[in-house]
Formats: sequence, C-alpha cells, structure tokens
Amino acid sequence: MADGKVTTLIENVVYQSGLVAEHGFSALVEWNGTLILFDFGQSAQFLHNAVLLDVDPGQIDVAVVSHGHYDHTGGMFEFLSMNPRAQVWIREAAFDPKASATKRSIGIPGPERLDTSRFHFSKGLTEIAAGAFLLPPSPLVHPEDFHGDGLMVWRDGTWIPDDFLDEQSLVLVGNQSITLISACSHRGISNIVQAATDAFGLPIDLVLGGFHLKNETSDLVETVISLLNRHPIRRIGISHCTGVENLGRLQSGLKAEVFYNYTGRITAL
Repeated sequence: MADGKVTTLIENVVYQSGLVAEHGFSALVEWNGTLILFDFGQSAQFLHNAVLLDVDPGQIDVAVVSHGHYDHTGGMFEFLSMNPRAQVWIREAAFDPKASATKRSIGIPGPERLDTSRFHFSKGLTEIAAGAFLLPPSPLVHPEDFHGDGLMVWRDGTWIPDDFLDEQSLVLVGNQSITLISACSHRGISNIVQAATDAFGLPIDLVLGGFHLKNETSDLVETVISLLNRHPIRRIGISHCTGVENLGRLQSGLKAEVFYNYTGRITAL
C-alpha cells in the first residue's frame, strides 16, 4: 500500500486518558499526501480528540459524509467553522429527514446551518483525491446482510423504510491491494466488500469501520463471517455499531487478522 495511516478520532470505546468516546464515528485518513476526514461523530468531541492526537483540523483537505445519521454528522457545523477550506463530499439523499422506528429524528442536526456551497454531491464511483474513491451504495447481493432496523426516511411526502441510498464508503487504491473504510454498513459489509472487489479487482489489505452487527442474531453474525471469508482480506478493524461483544466471535471465525478499532487507535496503511 501507499504511505498512509488512519487515526480514529472518535468511536464508542476509549482507553487513552484524556480522550473521550461517544456513540458515533470519525476517522482521519492520510493518503498520498491528502488528509481526508471520514465522518464527524455525534458531536464536536472528535475535534477535542483530534488536538490531543496531534491532528490540526484546519489542515484537513477534504471531508466525507458516510450517510445522513446524527452520530456521523453531529460535529459537521463546528468542523466547517474552524476549517474554511475543506470540501465536503456527500450523497444528496443524506439530507432527507431520517427517523428511528419510534419516529425520533436521527438525521443531520441543523442542516440549515451548513454552508452547502462547499458540498459536492457524489453519484457513481468518484475519485476525491489521488487514489481515494467514494464507493456508491452497494448492490444487495446478500440481502440478509441489510440492516434497516425499522429506520425510516422522509421521501416524496411520506415516511418509508430507509433504503440507505445515501450510504457511501471510502476506498484507497494501492499498487497491489485496496483499503476499505465504512461507517455503519447499513447495506451490509459483505455487500460493500463485494462492490469494492468488483470495482477494483484487487485483494483487500484492510477493512475498517462499523458493520452494524450489534444486537444481531448469532446466526446472522456467522453468515457475515462466512461471506467475508470468501474474499482475500488481510486485516479487519471493527468499530462503533459492530459491537465490541462480537470481537471474539469475529476473531475466531474470520480468516483475516481482526482488531478492535478504538478511539485514538492509529492504523498504518
């Protein structure tokens, strides 16, 4: 792979004194000389962690919204306020109002405050920096690995089950392998891995992010393990909605090296 690293600025678990954790996700990707922010956590706390991790948010070149939920976009306004130059890549559907099964709002907080003149709306496979691509919503090759959880989206004047057409992942393309960074993988990490493999035709050095397996059945977790084992993956770093309680099961079942990607962890690429 090219020279780079991923610094997890915030997720659900923290071990390092001074850093904070929350139900959310944000990571800084350094790739081919470009600083890419992937998600904004549930709040501006990821910016607090960034400073302690020797990251200057003002130097970030580009930012990505994985999907339009509050726990991935909550700190976006504060980031844009302190970084006047970074462009934001987002899918247009991320601005659709979103709700839980109980109709509690879970979409982007305060979208009217955001300076959307800095936003770019990605559609298909999109290169946002040298060797860094946004992967559009993956086809549901394995529909059993779709995670809707009764979540809703407001579209065409009515609430409907969310299809997560706003979801996108980040793929870093090296000479001989790729890195895949997801966030919640509502459309299924097995489907996202399949889409990335189909798009680039390379083995995967690292899959990192949330797999939305928390609170899922043991049978489904085993199914996802089986589907992932069909692909040549060297390392897997789980975070956020994967559920730390699934770490042991994934470590014992997956062929890849598996680690928990906690707040403050730095992973070399």
